Formats: sequence, C-alpha cells, structure tokens
Amino acid sequence: MIHPLSFLPTRPLSARQSAAATRPTHLFASPGSLARSDRFERQASGITSLRFGQTTDTQAAQETARKVAQAIYAYQDKYHATCTEADCPTCIDSLAQRVLPFVTQERPLELVLPGFPYKSKSQKKCMGVRADAAELVAVERLTSLLDDVEWAYPKGAHLTIYSDGRSYCHVSGVCDNSVSTYLESMRELLDHARLADKIKIVSLEDIAPVGNPHAPVGTPHNWPAMRDWLLETYGQPLPEIQTAIEADPALQSNYQGMKCFRQKDLEGHPDTLVTDPATNQTLPYSEFGCKARRRICGHLALLGMQSAMAWGDLIDAQAPDALRLSVHAKPCGSRKFGISLTGQTGRSITPWHAVACELPKQPDHPAPISTRILVPRALAEEAGLEATEVDLHPTGKHAPGLPMFQAKTPASVQQLLSLLAKTAHRPHTTSSAP
Repeated sequence: MIHPLSFLPTRPLSARQSAAATRPTHLFASPGSLARSDRFERQASGITSLRFGQTTDTQAAQETARKVAQAIYAYQDKYHATCTEADCPTCIDSLAQRVLPFVTQERPLELVLPGFPYKSKSQKKCMGVRADAAELVAVERLTSLLDDVEWAYPKGAHLTIYSDGRSYCHVSGVCDNSVSTYLESMRELLDHARLADKIKIVSLEDIAPVGNPHAPVGTPHNWPAMRDWLLETYGQPLPEIQTAIEADPALQSNYQGMKCFRQKDLEGHPDTLVTDPATNQTLPYSEFGCKARRRICGHLALLGMQSAMAWGDLIDAQAPDALRLSVHAKPCGSRKFGISLTGQTGRSITPWHAVACELPKQPDHPAPISTRILVPRALAEEAGLEATEVDLHPTGKHAPGLPMFQAKTPASVQQLLSLLAKTAHRPHTTSSAP
C-alpha cells in the first residue's frame, strides 16, 4: 500500500547541507553513491576522466562542472525518468559536458526552460487566468536550483523561461489576451518576489521582428503575424512532421498524447468552434460526428507539435550554448534534461494545470514547516480545502495576494492525501502542450 505522505514534495539535499554532512567535493550524493562517483571519476572516458598531462586548472574545472551537474540532477523528474540508477552516470556526465565550457570560461551558466504558457481554461484545474501561488511554488523551486548551482560554482547561473503559450494558444482555443494577462502576472510575481535578477521570462512578442507587441491597450498587436513569422522561419511542413511521427516511436507517443489531450479538452468545452480539415467546415465541436472529431483532434495535435518544434528551434537559435531544461521527462542522457517543478513524487504536474495547497506540518514527514503541493482544483475542492491568498511579502504594501487553497483541519489533509494516493499512479502520457 502506498503511504499518502509519500506524495508530499521532497526538496533535494542542498549543497550547504551536503557540505556540512559529507565531503564538499560530492554534492547531493548519498554515502552509497560516493563510491560510484569516485569510480566514474577514474573512468578513462568522458569529462570525468583525468588523463595524463592535464593541468590542475583543467582538473579543477572538470570537478566543478561535475558538482554543478550533480546539483542540477537532484531536481530531476524521477517518476518519469528512464534512468536505471539512483545517481545516473549517463545523465550526470551529459550535464557536466554542457556545463564545462561555462566553467572553463569563468562565466555564469545559462539555463533555458520552455513552459509557463498560460493557465488552463479548465475550471477543474485552475482558479483563473493569472499566475498564482502554484507558479510561486514552481518559481521557488527553480530559485532553489539556481542557489544550489551557485554554491557549487560561485559564478552562478541565470535562467530564462521561454513562455511558449503565444506560439500555440490559437490551437488550444485560448485567446491572446489571456496569454498577455498570464505573462504580465508572471513578471509581477518575479518582481515582487525579488527574483527578476535571477529569472526572466520572454515570449514570442519579445523576439519576433513583426507585429506590434507593445501597442497600447485597444490597438491591434497582430499576434497572428508573429505566429506566421515563427512557422515561416523555424517551422516544418505538416507532411514532414507526419512522416517523422510514423518513423519515430517517441514522436508517435507524443502525438498520441497530444491528440488525447485535445480530445479531453474539447469534450470539456463542447461549444468550442473547430474546423474539420477534410471539409473545411467550422462548427462547435459537439456538432461533429465521432470520425470527424478524431480527425479534428489529430489535426490539432499536428498543429501543436509544429508550433512546439518551431519554438524549440527558435530557442536553440536564441541561446545556442545554454543548457536546456524541460518540464517533461527526457530519455537518459538526452540533450534536454527533465526537471520537476514541484518535488512531488508520483505523476508530474505543472502550475498552469493546478492550484497550490498549503498543508500544515505533518508529524511523520520531514518538512520543517508547512508544505505547499500542487493538485488540480477539483481535487482540492473535493477534499474540502478552503480558498485563500498568500502574500509574497507579508510586510510589503504593494505585493499582490496569490490565490491558493489551505487545509485547516487534519481531516481535510488526510482526505487530500488519500485522493492523491488514488490518482498519482494512474497511466499518464506526457504531452509537450499544456
């Protein structure tokens, strides 16, 4: 039986804690993994090898790069990861190889993370269109990651969030105004939390050389022109994507996941106007037959993949040397590294699909203070949690209150954790779209 408390977030052992408890040369390593780390450092391949003739500076750079890699690895999405070892040498070596150039050049590490598109329009998931306490939970975890990198490497790191919502909101039936509201609230959150110097967020309008992204309210921004520019510059034709899907099992899985997501989303919003690609007829989703619905969802999935792939290529062009993070699990040793934005075990969840729930201190859980977890709104309401707000700075005069839920009774805590235990291990297909 799965203990319900196992789904509470677990924060990686910080570098400061690790330094106090173990040798400072091995961050985030359990005693059992220290021997493995020593073994990997003696291997004759990869950046962890210390070949004859290397200078002390080179060895020191390699050791620092590995410490940084271990710090980042501690934030991995463990539930969906394909690694077969607790401290995966393939992933750590792959991360270290990309960190090493920054260390040897003595410059801050550049991290990029696509995501934070907009709030889901489903009222079963979220409380509104603005960023709220769920995003704060994710941002605090990202800040913790940056702090741990800085402890291992004094030059530190900067994170750029590439908000991808503008690139495919038209496919999801989300209006551009909702995307703009979300972006504005995210920037306010970072500013009021005093994190804007560490984390910045950019969107398509900050990059595309077309349209009028900073037009006054009430004047056209020409968002479609920006999306057209993205696809013309970085997009692949749909037939090529279809061919690639047929040849690549990973892409096929991603496509099926996105198709299923679109189907569930439209079933929850049956009045949404959609177009059948076979007849070019536009009607509410509910008025189409089953065969047409499957065709429509498949086409929307293709369009979503086209936009997501184009956005990824744009990021590569904008930040070619940066270490690429992802909110989705990636294959072991992949160029992109999948992290968890919550630290919760079980199925991954993102703040734009969830609400934050504050739980009081649990006697048999190591969290020293109250714990905030992310769950779908419907789950929080079913457990009887109360809607409230949290201030970014309790002593500040202008910090906005962020909506969240709070468990005020032991019964509501146990009910929520019990519901999580029932849902956390259902089959889950990862999608690159929100």
